[in-house]
Amino acid sequence: MVLAAGLAGTAASARAAEEGPPIRFHSEVVRLIVAGDSIEVRGLYRFVNRAGREMPLALFYPYPADSLLGAARMVSLSSVPEIAPASFTESATPPGAHWRLRAPAGDTLLVRSVYRQGRAARYARYIVTTTSAWTDPLVHARFEIVLPDSVRSPRFSFPFERRPGPGGATYVFEARSFRPEKDIEAWW
Repeated sequence: MVLAAGLAGTAASARAAEEGPPIRFHSEVVRLIVAGDSIEVRGLYRFVNRAGREMPLALFYPYPADSLLGAARMVSLSSVPEIAPASFTESATPPGAHWRLRAPAGDTLLVRSVYRQGRAARYARYIVTTTSAWTDPLVHARFEIVLPDSVRSPRFSFPFERRPGPGGATYVFEARSFRPEKDIEAWW
């Protein structure tokens, strides 16, 4: 997820050069659910508004472009608190969605999203390398991948641990001060 250039040319952009942008991507909890020939990605993202005023928040949320994955589409986007309705528009090139939100003055904004992506193989991917575009690493990140119970010996790009759960086997990876150099990937 990348902060759009909506803050450029403002007093906020001058301050960002000195102390970081007024909006901080603080943490995320993401659940990938593999069902049939698709993946549903449910995300909860926390942003902190360090400015003393309400701020527009324009983000680009990329979808993985991979030969093992099909087309993706955003299903829902909402925020808490909802100062103004959250909206999104799909982008074909690069594949992803442009988000438009508002962050409350000097407060935290929680954003919930759901997107679905087709898959052509026993494979899933979630982009996390875009966190490098933010000034600070994420304070906390939690990723869950729910696979059918029939899956045996999955492999992951990070050290996921199996946890029992409803609806299939759930694999969990958590990190602090998260600024990864590779994406979340699973093969089964």
